[in-house]
Amino acid sequence: MEKLKIGVFAFTKASWLTPKIENIVDATVKNLRTIPDAEILFDGLVCDEADSIRQAERFAAERVDAVVMYFVTFPAGAMIPAAATRINVPILLLANPEVPGPGKLWEQNSFCGANMAAHGMNRLRKRYSFTFAAPDEAAAKLAPSLAAVRAVAGLKNLKIGLAGGRVPGFYTSNFDELQLRRDFGTTVEVLELLEVSNSSKSSTPPASSTARNWKPRAGRSKTTPPGAVRSPTPIWNSPPGSSARFAPSPESTVSTATRCAAGRNFPTSSASHRARCSAC
Repeated sequence: MEKLKIGVFAFTKASWLTPKIENIVDATVKNLRTIPDAEILFDGLVCDEADSIRQAERFAAERVDAVVMYFVTFPAGAMIPAAATRINVPILLLANPEVPGPGKLWEQNSFCGANMAAHGMNRLRKRYSFTFAAPDEAAAKLAPSLAAVRAVAGLKNLKIGLAGGRVPGFYTSNFDELQLRRDFGTTVEVLELLEVSNSSKSSTPPASSTARNWKPRAGRSKTTPPGAVRSPTPIWNSPPGSSARFAPSPESTVSTATRCAAGRNFPTSSASHRARCSAC
């Protein structure tokens, strides 16, 4: 599994900085570094709009998979859109629960900062999640959101092979190739079924496939030795006008069946065939 690259913004105000706030930041970032298979990028506290822009541009250049917007305290509002508009990855809002300090003052007001950010994300049409966690449980509580981030990261530059076409009327099988590429970076390569079949015949089967026990079924020849690999019998022919690379290979002729009067590759003794074939 490739490591996730996660950028961490730690928003605050310079006028709110105290040794207690700095200790909370250190404890939270230390806990975030315990996230499995993840690289944490942290450049220190974000105290003004210039800091926010600088860190956002650095995270964009590093091609992070997600950013954590950690509200150490209530920040200046301009810092949030300054960061969000410069990145195009999932945004994970993080706030700490707290109790009032001396004089019943809220020293962090962390939840209120995250609430303001959520409003900004909605207005900017940015996708985000919200996690409310103490510094020593941030990594564990972010796990569900990070699982989604890993899924999205895994789809980047993924190539999906599509063999054949959609069955008429199966509208649930429709998909938009350009939307897949735009939203996830995923591409689709379409292959003809006959091309897949011919390619499979020319490829060498894995060694494990020759070790299986072979037992003849009713109506089959019993001369095939144990351990032999039977090649599949193709059930289609080359469509009219197709290119030479889609032409059936010589071994595609069905040798175990007798052609009936209609030219079909079915044993004429088959009751099911006689019931379906008017020529027989």
